[in-house]
Amino acid sequence: MQEPLDKLKRVQRTEAPPFLFTRIEAQLEYVKETKLTPKFAFAVCSVLLLVLSVNFYIINNTTKEQHSQNISYSETSLSPEYNSLY
Repeated sequence: MQEPLDKLKRVQRTEAPPFLFTRIEAQLEYVKETKLTPKFAFAVCSVLLLVLSVNFYIINNTTKEQHSQNISYSETSLSPEYNSLY
């Protein structure tokens, strides 16, 4: 039991490489700079909501126009003057 403790007593303190603290600080600054800010997140969400709203409006408007064109076509095809079979 005494032998492992003797080995620990012979361990010496190591020196840190030069500029290690500076490198760590630079890395921490880089992480801070690349974070997503709430202002940027709000802007991205707003733009996505605007794009989705415009798409929904266009799709909804297109289906109404197609529906009204289909009704108009069926009315003209059923009228006697356009029906050549009778």
